[in-house]
Formats: sequence, structure tokens, C-alpha cells
Amino acid sequence: MTVRIYGRTSIDRFTFPSIATDSTGGGEMELLSGLSESVHSGILQGVCVSCDSSDFSVSIRDCSNGQSNTPDELYKVTGISVFKREANLGVGWVNADSPMTNKLYLVIVNNDSANATGEINIVLMNDIHRKFAK
Repeated sequence: MTVRIYGRTSIDRFTFPSIATDSTGGGEMELLSGLSESVHSGILQGVCVSCDSSDFSVSIRDCSNGQSNTPDELYKVTGISVFKREANLGVGWVNADSPMTNKLYLVIVNNDSANATGEINIVLMNDIHRKFAK
């Protein structure tokens, strides 16, 4: 028998390298990294992202090959200047990789033609769903 536990809040912090002007980058965000727990679903409650770009876009997706403007895209904001924080999002997600992983995926588009992003910092707050076997 498997029991799901809901409502544990996870705050995960990630740092990504700079993205050049008019370029796209990002990468994997492993939730609860280093723990032996299975985290394949949750509710995205908050996002905070910052970098040096005056015009960038953020997309968070639930699978490694997820595309923009599809159900795989959990969160998308365009036209950000330096910093963006949003809370109370309430976006449910289930990892769509096969096999499932503890990961979400970040895509950053730097539309700033004068500045690279510099180091990108992102914080995700999730109410995570964990599986425990009984």
C-alpha cells in the first residue's frame, strides 16, 4: 500500500550560470536534492527569480522536453526586469518524465540586447506530495 502525504512545504534554491544577450538557457531543478524521498508531484506556491538582465522571461516546466504554451509549462512570465517574486500561485504539477524524477525544468530567455543575465538565482516554494510505502 502506498500513502500520499500532502502539504509539506519545500523551499528549494538554485543558481544557474549567466546567459548571453539575446540567448536562451536554464536547466534542471532537482527538488529535495540529496534526500531519499520520492517527490513526483506537488503544488507550485511561489517563485522568486533574479539576475542582472533588464528584459528576461522565465518558464518552469514539468518534463525535460516540455514545450512553451503546452500543459507541460507550469509557470511563465515575460518582460521581467532584474527581479520577480510571485506567491500564492496554487499550480498543481506532476513530473511528466518517464521514468518520473524529482525535477522541474527552468528555461530563461534573455531578451536584453545589452546585458548578459549574470548569475541567475531562483527560489521555488512547493507543497510537495511524497510517497511512503506502508
